[in-house]
Amino acid sequence: MPYVNIQITKGATRQQKVELVKEVTDSLVRVLGKKPEHTHIVIQEIEEENWGFSGMLTDEWKKQQTESLLRLSLLYTSAALNLSRFTSFQPRWTLVIINTRYRRTSLGESRYVGF
Repeated sequence: MPYVNIQITKGATRQQKVELVKEVTDSLVRVLGKKPEHTHIVIQEIEEENWGFSGMLTDEWKKQQTESLLRLSLLYTSAALNLSRFTSFQPRWTLVIINTRYRRTSLGESRYVGF
């Protein structure tokens, strides 16, 4: 009787959990020849403030990564706009940072989008 305990940070949808249970069960059947009716899978969702990663809590780590991406996009925007002054180069891109509350656009502005 296989017992699988999956621990993830909160945020998975019900459909994602359904797919995860199906895929893990199918893998146990295919690889180990286990019967699906004997397979138990538990999904534990843990708050990001209760999960450590890379020496810090996950919510702080994600915040740091988002800020780094935003700084990088600001740097790129600045460089692209400086380049466009001297050439016909025009930036045509949009950086969307998922799981944050700000979206960076090609016009160089940050908009609150409130996920």
